[in-house]
Amino acid sequence: PLVTEHELRFLQQALALHKAGRAAEAEVAYRQTLAMNPNNSDALHMLGILLHQHQHSAEAVPLIDRAASLQPRNQDIFINLAEVCRATGQVDRGLEAIGRALQLSPSNGTAYTNQAALLRAAGRMDEALAAARKAMQLDPRQPLAYTHAGCCLFERDPAAALPLFLRAVELDPTNADAISTMGVCYERLQRLEEALACQQRALPLSPNNFSVLRNLGSALANLGRYPEAMQVFERAVAMNPDDELSLLNYAACLHRTRDYDRSLEVARRITEKYPQSADPYSLIGDTLSVFGRFDEAIVEIRKGLALASNPRLYHSLGIALIRAGRAAEGLEALEKSLELDPRPPTLHFDVSVARLLLGKYAEAWPEYEWRWKHPGLRNSAVK
Repeated sequence: PLVTEHELRFLQQALALHKAGRAAEAEVAYRQTLAMNPNNSDALHMLGILLHQHQHSAEAVPLIDRAASLQPRNQDIFINLAEVCRATGQVDRGLEAIGRALQLSPSNGTAYTNQAALLRAAGRMDEALAAARKAMQLDPRQPLAYTHAGCCLFERDPAAALPLFLRAVELDPTNADAISTMGVCYERLQRLEEALACQQRALPLSPNNFSVLRNLGSALANLGRYPEAMQVFERAVAMNPDDELSLLNYAACLHRTRDYDRSLEVARRITEKYPQSADPYSLIGDTLSVFGRFDEAIVEIRKGLALASNPRLYHSLGIALIRAGRAAEGLEALEKSLELDPRPPTLHFDVSVARLLLGKYAEAWPEYEWRWKHPGLRNSAVK
């Protein structure tokens, strides 16, 4: 049916209010438009966008889906449908919608960017990277395309991911998530001061961003600034009490600030809440070793290793064995940790100390030089 003048006036009012940031009034005007005509596709679409923008994505999905059924050749509606599906965890449905958008507009860079986000959510990283690169090719000034490409790469190749994040941030200096993930890249590359600078830059841009807050805590801890890191992780745990990584990092900071009883308490709480998690057993073992309870420490660490072949657990096992007077077994565990993850300077340093204890001086000195690559690393020596 044709849009009446009265209906059009309400829709135009809604769009103006929406553009002016007056969300509550815009929502009322969109709903008044739909009361006059439930099939007004523009009102359905824009009300869905408004709801999504204000964290009501689940309510947005049926509205934008209905708009898409009324305008089956409007690629923008399908792009937005894909985005709200991604936000609500409906990844397969989102991929179907973005596929339709690309059928309608094969050269749409925004559609490829959204496809990359959905493919990342599905864990299909190679396809996501290809989609992000296609978006970059079609629209070289689209920052999210570079962000998605960087996110696809930074776990396996942080050096290749870093220039992508640098470009994303150059194009959009206010993107806190891109700046923060760039900081994680620097962290993986052991450029720890730059990692911290990124997190400190990102947090004021998005003060309630949980991921940025958690990354800031990690950056501080990596530089040995444990009291500051502990305060950050306390905030993170208050924001999301069930986040395993925040709890684990909080417990680690308690350990580093010598609050061993509380550290042990938090670590054991993690094992109760997440019985399949191997990571807390490393911290439990480290704390028991501090108390001189080496045999108990070794038992606890082996519980973790029964769940996962984790380099941090082998590192902790090596320390516990050496402190228990079993230096040869300890070195074997440390070298296993090094085989699984050769990046941590503290691990190389501890390997050097273990080799020195066993009189393997020529093999020890190259590893000992890693002490220069981490602030405060002398404190990590096996004692």
